[in-house]
Amino acid sequence: MSRPFCRAAVLAATAALVACGGSSNSGTPVGPSNDPAGVVVEPGHLSGTALIGGVMYSADGLFTKNGQLRMHIFTGDDTGIDDSLQFIGAYGPPTSPHLEGPGTIIGQYCSTQQSNRFCGASTAASIMLDAVGSGSRTTARGEIRVGNESWPLDLIYWGGFQHFYTTFQISSLSGLYTEKLAEYAPGADVVMDIDATGRWFFQDATTGCIGNGSLVPYTDSTNVYDVRLTIAGCSSAYARLNAQFIGFATYEPPTPQERRDYAPRMWLSTPTGTPVAIATFATDP
Repeated sequence: MSRPFCRAAVLAATAALVACGGSSNSGTPVGPSNDPAGVVVEPGHLSGTALIGGVMYSADGLFTKNGQLRMHIFTGDDTGIDDSLQFIGAYGPPTSPHLEGPGTIIGQYCSTQQSNRFCGASTAASIMLDAVGSGSRTTARGEIRVGNESWPLDLIYWGGFQHFYTTFQISSLSGLYTEKLAEYAPGADVVMDIDATGRWFFQDATTGCIGNGSLVPYTDSTNVYDVRLTIAGCSSAYARLNAQFIGFATYEPPTPQERRDYAPRMWLSTPTGTPVAIATFATDP
């Protein structure tokens, strides 16, 4: 069963997202005047493809400067998501063009559609990437290893580095956004309210889920935010979502080329208890 969402599958050649709207805003570029030089896998927002069992999946991940990474890996198109999981991991300092680190896989969208094999479990995995090219033209190619399986990855930097190194005051994120992707919003119409301090709230009439959370900017001059979220009140079909989540977010426009209509995008998971992961993608109401 596919669930509606407004983002198209990420294509290998462009790693672009379809325009869905968002709140108008602008930030302060704080990165180098030129893209990072040298053949190295730099921190940033990387998108592209993952090949799993002969099926091409879209991959959308955020690699932070402090060595954390999360990647949403899914199949689907404009009509919905068919299969989804999240890789949560860490990596050591890149050695020349090489990056690697351990992680886990957690299934997503497990409440109402047919569960995938990673639902309700935390499966050990690892990631390895090698850089080809330099600066914003860098392509990161490698694989995620899960047991005896190898999932080839082909990633590029989403919008180069211009969005990753553009920072915002937390008050700039305040406003109303419509959630289009998260499991707790099957109608793709839940309004998320972020206040000037980074606190955020939502309530969905279909699932009964009520969320209260916070967004705190990283202090490393990047467009990354620490996220905390508590969900409660979900109906029995969505009861697995009644939990506390942690993760991180970025605040970006709907397509890599734009410098407007910014909105939050999050990668979240439970730190304890039953493993549950959530990917979000919000737009302007």
